[in-house]
Amino acid sequence: MLIITPSEREKEPLSGFIPHHKIYVCGIGRVNTASFITEEIIIRRPDRVLLVGCAGAYQGSGLCIGDIAVAQSEFSADEGLADKTGIRTMQEIGIPVIEKGDNKYFNLFPVDQVLADRIYESARSEGLTAQKGRFATVSAASGTVERARMVNKRINALCENMEGAAAAHVCLKYAIPFAEIRGISNVAGQRRPFDIVSAMSAAARVLKRFLADDR
Repeated sequence: MLIITPSEREKEPLSGFIPHHKIYVCGIGRVNTASFITEEIIIRRPDRVLLVGCAGAYQGSGLCIGDIAVAQSEFSADEGLADKTGIRTMQEIGIPVIEKGDNKYFNLFPVDQVLADRIYESARSEGLTAQKGRFATVSAASGTVERARMVNKRINALCENMEGAAAAHVCLKYAIPFAEIRGISNVAGQRRPFDIVSAMSAAARVLKRFLADDR
């Protein structure tokens, strides 16, 4: 299994909980993530890919700092056409970004539901507040509550990140099972309070339990 996280700040708490497992830093954002996973697939062909990081929870999601979000799908939130009404999705303008067999994928990318369910159960076993649902991937994190609300208006996601859709896209392309854990570090659109330690410590607990049960 390839376990990745976007930054060194996110890696540190993970490594403290699971020192005997290699955690790779893929880099922040879609391009870093996609290129890193692609290289790993070409060189090592992992049987699964797991992305672990922090995220901002959208208002109304019911998630607070230190809670856990488990992806059931990833939505590329700002890929499409920007006009006066906001972002029109790739599906709205009729251009798929990837085709697999008879299936066309626009902004919404699947994750492995078996893995997602097992990760969710690991979170619950740790006594953490956790939710499963859609994640939103953005190129620029929301800097205001109004921006976060606008981004999420058509998506109805749990949280906002900058890597997940790219990871899901690449794994879909190469038929690698993919799952994603996010510890909540802040409310999307609010940079204060921002608690990456609580977010990643919670995510690390989930990852440790999942790996223990995965033997």
